[in-house]
Amino acid sequence: LKEKLRKYLSKETKQEREENKKNTFWGYYETFLNRMENGTRVHIEKGTPLAKGTIFQFHNLKRHLQNFENNTGFKINFENIDLVFYKRFVDHLTIKLKLGPNTIGKLITNLKVFLREAFEDNLTTNNTFTFRKFKSINFKSDTVYLNLTEIKELQELALTGSPRLDRVRDMFVIGCFTGLRYSDLTSIKPKNIDNGMIELIQAKTGNVVVIPFTNDVLQILEKYKNTMPKISNQKYNEYLSLVCEKCELLKKEITVNQIKGGKKLTITKPKYEFISSHTARRSFATNEYKAGDLDTGEIMALTGHTTEKSFYKYIRETPKEKAMRIKEKFIQRELKQAAITNHLKAV
Repeated sequence: LKEKLRKYLSKETKQEREENKKNTFWGYYETFLNRMENGTRVHIEKGTPLAKGTIFQFHNLKRHLQNFENNTGFKINFENIDLVFYKRFVDHLTIKLKLGPNTIGKLITNLKVFLREAFEDNLTTNNTFTFRKFKSINFKSDTVYLNLTEIKELQELALTGSPRLDRVRDMFVIGCFTGLRYSDLTSIKPKNIDNGMIELIQAKTGNVVVIPFTNDVLQILEKYKNTMPKISNQKYNEYLSLVCEKCELLKKEITVNQIKGGKKLTITKPKYEFISSHTARRSFATNEYKAGDLDTGEIMALTGHTTEKSFYKYIRETPKEKAMRIKEKFIQRELKQAAITNHLKAV
């Protein structure tokens, strides 16, 4: 009886220990991730399973938090996540890892999502994450886009002697004319092509987008039999840089402002050195916006943006370009007013 009682009590104690472990910061984080992956934690507004890209972001946050613990000796728990922790964590990401402010801002935003859920589940009474100073950093960095003339030069490059560069150029051009991300470009298959449109589920958001395409895109799709080549993002950007370096228009030096290691830097170098896979998506959004043929809602339907705030972050117009666009509108307005005046005089 004593032996059975001992085993029973020790078993109960073990279960209690396991239950208590689940309620710790890291234990709850594991539960949080598991619920995301098995689909029991869904999108709050849509009620749909979370996209793979979203789940990846929270795994990435976990990695950075563990790295912070290992490098600083600061053991994270629910009760010590205060403004001191916030400053040390941001310093770690900024100074040691030299991450950009927007990357840091996204990590803080996701941390606040997790902490809010723990707070609402009564695992902690600590609500420091709601304080004004516990903020998600945001900085509109200078990023480039390609105008239609630059894209045309890219299209006309003779790359038949280098199949790998030719494939990457073609993929990038499709991105410039559709706004698709790299992750979506590489997923295109014949089943995604129908009646002059590309229809797929975005890897990052899980949203369905349907994008009509032009003859430029049609020719490239037919070249690859409606199946885009598979290539890693790292290799894609490496080859893309080699392709863009061959464009005369992209050899012109430009100056951009960036923040690295917590310092604002002014960098001047050839435009092709600032181009990456995501430049295609910015180019599509900016060129369509400047063309004025589609309204903002229509462009957002193609890019998959759900808010104008997030969409406008993609628009890359220099002050001079914006002024020229406004000047053209002024001219058209004056012509219209002159036509009305002449008509009235004639009457």
